[in-house]
Amino acid sequence: MNKVLRQHTPLQLPEGNQLRDLALSDSGFIFDPHSGLSFSANETAIFLIKALQHGNDPDAIVSQVTAQYDVDPQQAKQALGQVCDQLRGCLL
Repeated sequence: MNKVLRQHTPLQLPEGNQLRDLALSDSGFIFDPHSGLSFSANETAIFLIKALQHGNDPDAIVSQVTAQYDVDPQQAKQALGQVCDQLRGCLL
């Protein structure tokens, strides 16, 4: 049986001041003052974005997520990657 190995791709964090300047509410509202666009997110995504805004290391964020929520490190890393992908797609 042949196994297909997936290549590990490093986490690509959003860059620039736009991430830092996002206005977040605990109810899931996100406002980007640079573009005027607004978004909504779930509680976990807000938690992850706040951690990114504070400049936390990705490994530290994964540890925080596993401590805060009932998920394993792989699930936490996957959630962080998805949030980063969505942020990069939304931020101009």
